[in-house]
Amino acid sequence: MKGNRYLGVLVCVVLVSIFIGGGCRRPLATIEMSGVTDIPWNDNLLLREGVVLTASSHLEAHPVESLLDNNPESFWHVDEEMVGLPAWVEADFGEGEAVVVTSLAARPRRDFGFQFFRNAQFQASHDGINWVTLAWIRQSREPGDRWYRCSFTNEEAYRFWRLLILDGHQGANRHFWAFADLALF
Repeated sequence: MKGNRYLGVLVCVVLVSIFIGGGCRRPLATIEMSGVTDIPWNDNLLLREGVVLTASSHLEAHPVESLLDNNPESFWHVDEEMVGLPAWVEADFGEGEAVVVTSLAARPRRDFGFQFFRNAQFQASHDGINWVTLAWIRQSREPGDRWYRCSFTNEEAYRFWRLLILDGHQGANRHFWAFADLALF
């Protein structure tokens, strides 16, 4: 009798894992970001005409558009009431437009680099509703004043791309607050 109860619990755990996790897929490996001195900014897909960038929240003085100026002195900052919650930046390439992305680069704030993200998911969507996680990204060390870049395998074009930031480097709770620039290649 005891064995049947444990078997039932195990079956429930497996079914919930499949339902919540989206199926029996092998978990994606975590990709560590590497520090680089420079990136080919002019090749940034986010600079294309018609791309709309949005974010989960922002401070009025530090909007999400600051991520597109290639300036470490300006930055996107989440609303202070949202600090500690997951944050995201989303790019919409427009109706009928889709791009293949295989690399992401981000730069921390020059003055408070420790506000950078630590763990994030890079996601894609055809409709902006249903998201596929293409990469788990990690910046395990507190970043310095430089670009950080990672590459991953992807051959599919999507209209929507999202960086879902799970946590950061600041404080004992490892909160995310802000970063300066973002590029997709």
